[in-house]
Amino acid sequence: MNEPTKAKYIAIGAIFWLLVLVLIIAVMQAFSNANQTTHTTNTQPALVKQWFVQVASFSDHQKLARLEKKLTKKHYQTNIVFSVDKNGKTQQSLRVGPYASLEIAKTNQRILVKSFKVSPQIITSHIARL
Repeated sequence: MNEPTKAKYIAIGAIFWLLVLVLIIAVMQAFSNANQTTHTTNTQPALVKQWFVQVASFSDHQKLARLEKKLTKKHYQTNIVFSVDKNGKTQQSLRVGPYASLEIAKTNQRILVKSFKVSPQIITSHIARL
């Protein structure tokens, strides 16, 4: 290989590595800016209050499943919450909701009392929304 061709390849190699270096710096700056944006816009999430109507609590899963089936047939959105008491016994609570206001939850509570002969309680919960 003659000297002019060798110099040409060295120049092309130098330009290639220079472009790689510029690309790496650009990527690093982009990530740096993204991290700065994340830190400056990171705020506390808003807590939104929701209401549920706790229809019943059972230790027997079959009873809970029967009542849940009746509620879903009537187009209620059901939730099952599991808890364990101090003796290690599992309790399952059947809830409907969430509701956006206490008034709507109370209205559904009255309907549930009449329709299903239960003694439901209103439960509140807070969820985080960004």
